[in-house]
Amino acid sequence: MNYLFICMKRGGQHGIINWFAQQNHHDSLHLNNCIKGWEQQKLIPMKEHMVVHYKFNGAGHDIKNYFVDHKIDLDKSQQLRREFYQADFNDAQEKLYNIEDLSIAEYNERKMWNFGELANNSKTFLILRDPFNFIASCLQRLKNPPDEGARDVGIQLPQRLAIWKEHAYHILNGGATTRELHFINFNEWFLSEEYRKSLCDKHSLVFTDHGVNKIMNFGNGSSFDREKFDGEAQKMNVLTRYKDWENHKAFQHLIDDEITYLAEKIFDLKRN
Repeated sequence: MNYLFICMKRGGQHGIINWFAQQNHHDSLHLNNCIKGWEQQKLIPMKEHMVVHYKFNGAGHDIKNYFVDHKIDLDKSQQLRREFYQADFNDAQEKLYNIEDLSIAEYNERKMWNFGELANNSKTFLILRDPFNFIASCLQRLKNPPDEGARDVGIQLPQRLAIWKEHAYHILNGGATTRELHFINFNEWFLSEEYRKSLCDKHSLVFTDHGVNKIMNFGNGSSFDREKFDGEAQKMNVLTRYKDWENHKAFQHLIDDEITYLAEKIFDLKRN
């Protein structure tokens, strides 16, 4: 089985995918932000070594992340790239692909469920984070980016919110696609062990809950805490980030009636 995860940047997907890859007793690969190769019906990461190898050791997984941003540590980035090209991934029984900020309309138009190894036996997941904390995380990244290139999530937020709404309406009402999209509620995944167990039951995974507290370094971790809480991710206030921004005009301007409606319907959240 191979998997495709569709999610917005700053939507919590890396935590979920890292956890998902460890709910089994075999080797797997995560290929991050596969925005290349589409014209050839392939899914190739934005940078070829944006790959994480999960190697099962009998009790858990030994995890090798082959990517570090060269702007943060050039020597380590080059070393990991060399190791990536020398690595053997033949034992990987499944691949987990993700694409960020992908509209469902484009997913349907391109029939992405037929791309590469997804064509044989796969599932597609749609991950959604509540809009208030999603917006706050994007604005925080705009205010305090690890580098200038990371500001895009905030600069393009009005356009990106249109995609977020499309995802939300699909969750509520379904849509025209020949491939079922399985919803993962980021808020519930973060809060509830029972919810995580239910995901494992539904999708024939082996519940271990390994990885739930890991912060992946893709995107330089949390917009607010970076990687400060690595190993203790559930201590982060990821469901109350909006409180730092709720009185800011930029935040208020982005919260319209649609956002308010969708937040209540999907996440049972109301603004005071």
